[in-house]
Amino acid sequence: MSIKRKLKKLINEPSLFFSDSKIVKNLVRDDVKEISKLIQTAPKSKPKANLAKASTSFRLVVEDASVRSMELVGQSTTNLNAGNVEKAINCADRAVALDKFNVFAYIACCRAREKREGQPLVLEYASSLYKLIPDNNLSQLNYARCAKNHGVYDSKVEAIYTDLYQKDKSEETLVDYLQYIWECKVAQKDIALSMISRLENNDYSDKTNALIGAYLFDAGLKKESLKIARSIIDNKASKFIKKYSAYYTYLNAYYAISKTESDKKTILAFKKIDKGEEALLERIKLSKRVVIVGNSPREIGKGNGKNIDSSDLVIRFNNYPETKEIKVDYGVKCDVWVRSIGSWVDTRDERQFKHVVISGTNLLSRGFNLSHFLHFNEIDTEISVFNPQYHYELIEYLKGPPSAGLMLLYIVYRLKGELVGSDIFGFGFVDQLEESVVNIGKSPAGVRHHWQAELDVYQSMLEGKL
Repeated sequence: MSIKRKLKKLINEPSLFFSDSKIVKNLVRDDVKEISKLIQTAPKSKPKANLAKASTSFRLVVEDASVRSMELVGQSTTNLNAGNVEKAINCADRAVALDKFNVFAYIACCRAREKREGQPLVLEYASSLYKLIPDNNLSQLNYARCAKNHGVYDSKVEAIYTDLYQKDKSEETLVDYLQYIWECKVAQKDIALSMISRLENNDYSDKTNALIGAYLFDAGLKKESLKIARSIIDNKASKFIKKYSAYYTYLNAYYAISKTESDKKTILAFKKIDKGEEALLERIKLSKRVVIVGNSPREIGKGNGKNIDSSDLVIRFNNYPETKEIKVDYGVKCDVWVRSIGSWVDTRDERQFKHVVISGTNLLSRGFNLSHFLHFNEIDTEISVFNPQYHYELIEYLKGPPSAGLMLLYIVYRLKGELVGSDIFGFGFVDQLEESVVNIGKSPAGVRHHWQAELDVYQSMLEGKL
């Protein structure tokens, strides 16, 4: 092959320069400009030697940058584990600057920034990596995970997860895919059937089998889910099933896996929560005036406290304040308390409420540890989670997980047929996006919620157009 033809081939296929490199992969044509410069500046005599020298020089330069880039990725991970978020971000940024094809550098940028910043920059890095090498499993999984963590439930993310699930048979990918798809959609029978075929050829852990069994049960394949449960029980690993309350309770009718007092209390708690779901809907239906009070500071100075407290049913959220200063504007009456599971929610005596709602998507089926709420067996207060049908409907509108506030507004809208604007206080939605705005309930805004989309849905409900 002539030198000219060889040079053309090398420029068109730059990966040939790096056939002996274990680090540098996935190059693009723009990088070949450096090769061209080296060749053009070399003496025109001895073309074979010049070409070899140019390619070797370029390979060594890039390899050296790649090695240093990987070292910085390691430093970023070390700093992140030690809680030094800013140093972790700095190291990750430098790693990307040194080697723009280093998959691990982009992933390090995403992981570090998730500890400090909100949605935009994390998704920007994840998206950059995905655009750079869209067919790479790691870049796909990184983008999908970042999108999931930020509540992005769109067709693009679903397509990436589905593609990964179909081509990667690993247990990790299966768990990621199933957790994503089950959070944003009702359990699908076709997906459940594909899980069964996978079980025949793979040896998954009991923990993963419990997840699959619960999904099959929720999708209506009860006989198949019983078979999976049997193997888990035989392996003495029924503790993994307990997380899936509906599945766990169902299995006890066949296998009596509830043995200890704690196990029996868990079953009782599930039954109370399941029963409480209908009780909440009835309570809202039968109340003439339902007032929903959010934690936005926009009610301060309006003096609506007495008006709020005079209603039939008052619903409040998480760390709503009860101070004398707040009472004038927000009132103190609370019949229904809606709370997240996070440790940032203050502990309160649930006996003061008529009903407590635990927020989240289809918790009794998808996976939820009831141990924190076993004491509800001993008190009269009703307890429930959100109605999964309404929850999935709202997810479809938002293309993401709804906040607890919007979820309650939607339930009232569906049950009453309208939302009365004069009975809604302390809701701003996009207030959450302004750093200067302080939530009176000291609750984190949460990067998983799409505040502008929530405001749009809220306005549609007020206008009766949803």
